[in-house]
Amino acid sequence: MVATSTCSIIKKRHLFCCCVCGFIFGCAATIGGIVGIVWYFQNSISNHLKKNNNGTQQMGCLKGWERYKGNCYFFSKSNMSWTDAQTNCTNMSSHLTDVEDQEEALYFASLTNLFIGDDAWIGGRGTNSSNFKWFTGGHGSIPKVMNFTYWAQDKPSSLKIGKQLNSSPPIQNCVHVWKQKNYKWNNEQCSKEKQFVCKYVYKK
Repeated sequence: MVATSTCSIIKKRHLFCCCVCGFIFGCAATIGGIVGIVWYFQNSISNHLKKNNNGTQQMGCLKGWERYKGNCYFFSKSNMSWTDAQTNCTNMSSHLTDVEDQEEALYFASLTNLFIGDDAWIGGRGTNSSNFKWFTGGHGSIPKVMNFTYWAQDKPSSLKIGKQLNSSPPIQNCVHVWKQKNYKWNNEQCSKEKQFVCKYVYKK
């Protein structure tokens, strides 16, 4: 209202000045909105870290684990194959993380960039039916369907199921978040060594 009234007064004397005035106020509102969104995500992550860095257990997550909504995440800086990473997670009563929706994908990407800053294995893997599923249970458990995907452009690469990991070309049937593509997903040879992220449902 203040901006409109000011422009109206100026308009009586200088029409051009009013147009410029309206443009400036419009730009200010747009820039203000963008700054607000950036501040929101930065503030959310900052508050998230403050909550999780105090004490041995916060909001149901063990110390060293990060909470997002109803889940706890462990961002490992050790490099290992997808299979060894899954075993490591299982030994901590968790599993390589699945990602259930766009909101989790974006937040997860921010935390991966913050705590790892590089590619990291997640729980997706190719199956004998030539598609990708989540392996979130123990040995012999039934894989979960991927109801949401966050692949980088032109991914995933073609699956080659049933060949040895040292075959040529190598099998690319394990999924990782890809730093080069803003932590969207890529499929890679499972024997490659990468950092990884474990996940479990937090205990109330």
